[in-house]
Amino acid sequence: MKKDIYQEYRPYKGRKRQAEQFYLDPHRRPRSRARILSDQDNDRVETHILSRGGAPTAYLLKHRLARYAGLRVSEILNIHRSDLVEPDGRVSDYVTVRPKVGKGGKGRKVPMHPRLAEAIRKFQLNHPDMTYVAFSQQHYTPKRQTLSSLTTWFHLLYKQVGLVGCSSHSGRRTFITELAKAAPRVGLSLRDVQLIAGHARLESTEAYIEPSANLGKLVRAIK
Repeated sequence: MKKDIYQEYRPYKGRKRQAEQFYLDPHRRPRSRARILSDQDNDRVETHILSRGGAPTAYLLKHRLARYAGLRVSEILNIHRSDLVEPDGRVSDYVTVRPKVGKGGKGRKVPMHPRLAEAIRKFQLNHPDMTYVAFSQQHYTPKRQTLSSLTTWFHLLYKQVGLVGCSSHSGRRTFITELAKAAPRVGLSLRDVQLIAGHARLESTEAYIEPSANLGKLVRAIK
C-alpha cells in the first residue's frame, strides 16, 4: 500500500515523550537572551510577590538578590545569612559570594544596594531562624530549594505576572545592564562592572548588556 504523503507524522512513544517534555519543561528549550526588566516590570513582580501566601519576604529577597546584586541562581541557592549580615545582626555593606558559592570557585563582594538591604531586614524580622534564603514554604513547613526548583520558581514567577521572555537570568541581566549604563556617570568602567558581575572575561559582561533602543541619542551627544 502506497504511503500517503499527507499522512500526519506520528512519532513513536520515545520521541513523543521527548516532545512533551520539551514543551512542559522550560529548561529543555533552546536558550535565548533573557528579557530585561523595566521599572514597571519590577514593580509588577514585587507587588505580586508581596500579595502571595507562603513566605513573601523570603521571595522578595530572592528576587532582589538577582535584581540588585546580580547573583546567579546557583549563588542565591547557596547564599547564607552570614553572607548578608554582620555578626551583630546589622546588614553588611557587601553581599559576600564565597568561593565555594561563586561560579568557577571564585568569590567576590558586591556592594549592598539600599533596596536589597531593606529586603534583608524584612527577611530577618520574619524568618529569624532561617539560615538560607532559598526555601519555599507550604503548609507552614519551610523546605530548602534545589537548583532546579529555584530556577523553576523564577520562571513561574514571571509567568504568573505575565512577563514573556523572562527567566532566572532576567534580574542579573537587568542589574549588569544598568551598571554598565551608570558606570561612565560615576567615573567607572566596564572593567568595574565585570568585577561586580563575577565574570572571568570582559566579553562575558558585554554579552549580558542590553543595547539601547535610542542609539541616535548617543550619536547626537558627540560635540
